[in-house]
Amino acid sequence: MGGQHKRAAVAMARSQEYIKKRKGTLGLCLTLFVDAGLERAQQRFANLNRFAVRPNNSLGLLYDHRDELANLTRAVVRDVVLFHKLADGEKTSVAGGSNKLFALASIHAATKTLLAGFSGSFETARPIAVEFWTEVTRVMPLWNEGGLGKVRAAELREKYVHGHAVALEALGRAGNALLRERREDWKSVLAGLGTLDWSRMSPRWEGRAVVNGRIAKNAASVILAANLIKVHLGLELSIEDRRHESVLVSEDAQVDEDNMQGDRAAAAA
Repeated sequence: MGGQHKRAAVAMARSQEYIKKRKGTLGLCLTLFVDAGLERAQQRFANLNRFAVRPNNSLGLLYDHRDELANLTRAVVRDVVLFHKLADGEKTSVAGGSNKLFALASIHAATKTLLAGFSGSFETARPIAVEFWTEVTRVMPLWNEGGLGKVRAAELREKYVHGHAVALEALGRAGNALLRERREDWKSVLAGLGTLDWSRMSPRWEGRAVVNGRIAKNAASVILAANLIKVHLGLELSIEDRRHESVLVSEDAQVDEDNMQGDRAAAAA
């Protein structure tokens, strides 16, 4: 319940008419805080709600000033111009008709994946993350058109894989490998994102980020989508990556076998 709603409830409870209807007296327990500024108020909000009825992930990240990764995520959204325009800071996921493209929680997860295994302070990680995501937004022309209002964010989500959180986190995973393997020329390699077919209708995404025409978002889909991006950019797949690929291939083979059996049964009938 928001602060203004609590205040309205207290005002109602104090009214004589309300107490009379309740046929008795009403005791109220209040906790009051001295106003110590916006940042302290936001931190108190994050502390209280994380241990009570938790706010959604994006809102918690927006107000949490103690968590280093939350601070980093806010810095990324603030410093990467396109994210600043297209990020929703209050929702866990972006609604279908929203003019925003990504939720703050999605950018947080993608940045966490990007920096997995990296050591260093907030000040060390910040320029790495900001530079990487700035470069990604530069080579994704449809994102830029969305930022300029030339194409609706809802249309990007409807037609393209890159309009969804699974692709953003997959980009973070592929970026982690890219920064490790091609530290000197990673920007030129990343430019290959502009030639990748991101259409949801492309069969390359089926079983990875798309399952039966619907966007899939889980740990396996992130890895499989990242594998496609890595291969397109000429990066090596890790042992874990190849294990997921083998599972996907075996599942595809089983589907083909089931389809063939169905065809044979239909022909026999």
